[in-house]
Amino acid sequence: MLKALQEAKDKSINSLVIYLGNFGPEGPLTQMAQRFDGPVMFVSAAEESTACLSNDRGDAYCGMLNASYSANLRNIRPHIPQYPVGTPEEVAVMIGDFVPVARTILGLKGLKIFSFGPRPHDFVACNAPIKALFDLGVEVMENSELDLLDLFQQAEGHQDIPGIVAEMERELGDNNPYPDLLLNWHNMKSHY
Repeated sequence: MLKALQEAKDKSINSLVIYLGNFGPEGPLTQMAQRFDGPVMFVSAAEESTACLSNDRGDAYCGMLNASYSANLRNIRPHIPQYPVGTPEEVAVMIGDFVPVARTILGLKGLKIFSFGPRPHDFVACNAPIKALFDLGVEVMENSELDLLDLFQQAEGHQDIPGIVAEMERELGDNNPYPDLLLNWHNMKSHY
């Protein structure tokens, strides 16, 4: 498991699909999910034929249940499809469905939120519902309006402003209801 984790790191793999087989080692696989620094999905194998079995339960659903329990014990939350048991072709579809989930998680993990409110700099209030953001690795920094004003005044005349204004105009396109605001934002200091 440690060797596989190192190989994933060496190859810059940022998302992981753990494919459980019948009687797979759920403990080590769950430990791998716990140590992997990125989104993880659990899926499991379906038997191609149940003709050799005494009943119709021939897939790895039991292993999926064990892996889910093991993940809960380790306080990790892998992505698990609604019905996570499938043939290789069905699992390939599940992986395709996991791609946007993984992209979203990776994007959120790198997110930094700078909020402005009536509280002092870097003060996280107990009434803010942000635990879920912290659980995803999002960093939250709270600032007061005076902090914002101070930053705004320090930015006046900075050489990067014209380029930033041009970039924002390109991003907004014809969806900019206040075109004069971008052009004049660095001159607004005189209003204070």
